Amino acid sequence: MNTRPEHPLVIVDIAVPQDVEPQVRQIKNVFLYDIDELTKLSDSNQKRRQREILTVMQIVDEEVEKFAARWQELEVKPVISGLVKKAENIRQAQLARTLKKLPEMSTEELASLETMTKAIAHKILCTPIQCLKSNHHQEDFIHMAKELFGLDKENQDEE
Repeated sequence: MNTRPEHPLVIVDIAVPQDVEPQVRQIKNVFLYDIDELTKLSDSNQKRRQREILTVMQIVDEEVEKFAARWQELEVKPVISGLVKKAENIRQAQLARTLKKLPEMSTEELASLETMTKAIAHKILCTPIQCLKSNHHQEDFIHMAKELFGLDKENQDEE
């Protein structure tokens, strides 16, 4: 070690019994590892990895749940979209019928009436949409909403 004092020397002695004398550890910049130390290090690393497995499994479980929820939301989105579209069509048709019966209105009055009818439709749909969103994982609930609001019938009529 006198010829290379700045360079560490690592010695791994895997022989049983050991080939390298333990006193070698006393030499500066010499690191001796025997089979017992390597076994302890390996065991320690394995225990640490085992602990990490629990953490990783928890993360995987959470992400699977999030994915499943998003996947099931995809099924409810067309129902909500159909419900909003149906309400908007009804609102526009009823507003048009009503406007034909009323005397001519100013632009401000028409805008006010438009805003009011949109607000009514929105308030009526608010609760059913929230229920659909919160119960999107229940296929029967989605089917019932489609049937209740006649959404399947409209899709068949459009085709």
